[in-house]
Amino acid sequence: MLQNPQTRKVIRENSISFNIDDLDSDPQNAINDTKAYLEPMGMGFTVTKPEDLDSPEFLAFLAEKGLVNADGKIKSELNIRLKPVKGFYGCYQHIREQAGSKTLAGKLKNGLKIIKEFVAQAELTITRVFNTNPSHPGSIGYIDRLFLYTEDGTPEKTMFIGGLRNLIPDGEVEMAKGNVHGNFAAIWAEIFA
Repeated sequence: MLQNPQTRKVIRENSISFNIDDLDSDPQNAINDTKAYLEPMGMGFTVTKPEDLDSPEFLAFLAEKGLVNADGKIKSELNIRLKPVKGFYGCYQHIREQAGSKTLAGKLKNGLKIIKEFVAQAELTITRVFNTNPSHPGSIGYIDRLFLYTEDGTPEKTMFIGGLRNLIPDGEVEMAKGNVHGNFAAIWAEIFA
C-alpha cells in the first residue's frame, strides 16, 4: 500500500503523526516524525531546558491531566517520557524516568546538548495480554495504532478506517525500555474498521 505514491501523498496530507518515509528518500519529499503537534493539541509540554520541568506551567499541564496531588506536588509514582520534537523516528532518543528525579534532570541535560527541544508527557502504562497457559507463561505488551480519515478537516466527518495492534513480548530489550514499536520482535495484528 505504501509503495503507491498517491497513497503516501494522501497519508502525508491528512495524518497527525507522520512516520512512513524511507530515511534514504529525498528530504524534500520526506515525512518526518515530528512531535511538534503534541503541545498545540494539549498532549505534551515543550522542554528546552531542565528548569522547564520545575516550572509552574509544567505543573499546570500535569494538573489538567489529574497528575498532581491535592498539595500541589507531582504524584511521586509518575514517570515522564521526553520525546525529541524533531529529527528522530518512533521511540528513538526518548528519555523516560521518574518525575522530579535527578536521573531525569541529568538525562535531559545531556540530551539537550544534541537535541535542542523535547516534548514531555506523562508515561502511559503499557497494556498487557497475559498467557495463562502453564507451558507458555508470560505476557505481551501492546499499543493500538488507529487510522482515521477526516473529510475536509471536519471533525463530524471523521471516520475510523482501520488500524494495527503492535505487540512486543516481555523479555525483549525494547519492552524493558517501555518502547512498544515496530522492530524485529514486533507482532502485528490488523484492527478492522
